[in-house]
Amino acid sequence: PPALEPMRVYLDRSRELQAAKPIVAHYLRVFAMNIALQLRSRLRPADLVYVSSLMDSLEQERTQLEAQRAAKHPQETIREFAIDLSNRARSADKPEVSIPNPSQRWTIVDAPKVAQAYHASAVVLDSLRQFAPLAPDLAQRQQSAHKRSQQLSLALSRALRSPPCVPVDWRPLPASLLAPPLPSP
Repeated sequence: PPALEPMRVYLDRSRELQAAKPIVAHYLRVFAMNIALQLRSRLRPADLVYVSSLMDSLEQERTQLEAQRAAKHPQETIREFAIDLSNRARSADKPEVSIPNPSQRWTIVDAPKVAQAYHASAVVLDSLRQFAPLAPDLAQRQQSAHKRSQQLSLALSRALRSPPCVPVDWRPLPASLLAPPLPSP
């Protein structure tokens, strides 16, 4: 629903990560739910049906993920994954290629994946804010990943004459839409 647009990117990344990283995916959805709760005064009855459905699915997931959550604090799992994703994007990146060339394999095959990995890293790092404000090093990492994902995506879009490979209108969630930090599980 349009009123819930600020949570879309978090839900999209959650769907992408569901099979590989269920804990990260779950907490991306929890973060999206927190956004919906902050927006509740703007929601229509139809939007509330969607939010209620999301809440029910989160409750079911929570019980299914109990064993995995007990092994390590979810915040640490999310942080490690976001850093790993950022590091993999950085190692595959070619920042020296300021104008991607459609005749180069990197432009066609690798660069879109790099932009998507940077973007996903920035989104996952943003979801850590449901636990506490980002540490300065993580905030810097998020800012760098976001900036590079935007730069690379827009350069690829121009070079390939195609839509951007990441949502270029996404920005880290404004503090006004953040719920108070979650208690430790």
